Amino acid sequence: MAKKPVDEKSLRAEIETARAEYEAAVVSEPAHVAAEKSKKVKTLIGKLAAALASGADVCPKDGSAAIGMRRKAGLYEVGCLACANRAQGETAAEAVENWNAGEYVAAAA
Repeated sequence: MAKKPVDEKSLRAEIETARAEYEAAVVSEPAHVAAEKSKKVKTLIGKLAAALASGADVCPKDGSAAIGMRRKAGLYEVGCLACANRAQGETAAEAVENWNAGEYVAAAA
């Protein structure tokens, strides 16, 4: 059975809710509670990054898993955290397609 695609909008809303819970915990809860809230935010961000890069091949340069991100409205990027390889597209799927095809953008100087 095919994996259900992640709803980016819902996941971003979940991240914002988790961030608000973390920020509230920092000022009103013990440190261990705030740390758990922070961990939840990081986990959700990682889930989003993985979802946006779903279907991307590992980096051909160093074998690292690719991550995805939305740079701004209409610009997605798939890249490697260990090197400068990155590909862009108007959608996450297009960025993955460009990544898999080796159509990288030049690294910023």
